[in-house]
Amino acid sequence: MNAAPHATTGFLANADLWMLVVVGLLALIAVLLLVNTLQRRRQLQRAAEISPNPMLVPLNRLTWQQFELLVSQAFRHRGYLVGSEGKRAADGAGNLVLRKSGEYFLVHCLEWRSPSVEVATARELHNQIRARHAAGGFIVTTGQFTRETLAFASGRNLQLIDGATLREMLNDTAGMPTGVPTTIITLGQPSEAPPVAAHR
Repeated sequence: MNAAPHATTGFLANADLWMLVVVGLLALIAVLLLVNTLQRRRQLQRAAEISPNPMLVPLNRLTWQQFELLVSQAFRHRGYLVGSEGKRAADGAGNLVLRKSGEYFLVHCLEWRSPSVEVATARELHNQIRARHAAGGFIVTTGQFTRETLAFASGRNLQLIDGATLREMLNDTAGMPTGVPTTIITLGQPSEAPPVAAHR
């Protein structure tokens, strides 16, 4: 007669134990992510301290750490939380992830030194945005974008940030839209491409 209550009590005890394990794991993951973010920030700050002022150096002559620090600061200043992800190139370059108002955005930086970013890069980022249900994306380079890249990004949730625009962003604290990216921000694009006004 007493077997059923004991079985129910044992089941509830096991459920409570599993719940504690899950909560503990989630807390551990949150702590590890926080530690990783703080370590990355310290590394970037150390790199900035031992390097010359990046704003006095041409953008395409920066080290990756200097470039990442400047781009991260530009986005942070606009209210984004900044993280890095994915594989890194031989020079240490990687892509960034932005979070703001419950949404996240992908930032492609792997071609940061490329003099001209081809349309394949924009297509790849656009596919990643769709696959990962991101709110939008940015491609950041110290160079420029081809006409095909500009045409592909037009009307999509991509913002193209070339070297001249990046320099403006770093100098102008209000130089970038704060909502979901739906326009192209480009300055100094190839002469064949018509100028595109940035919505601010």
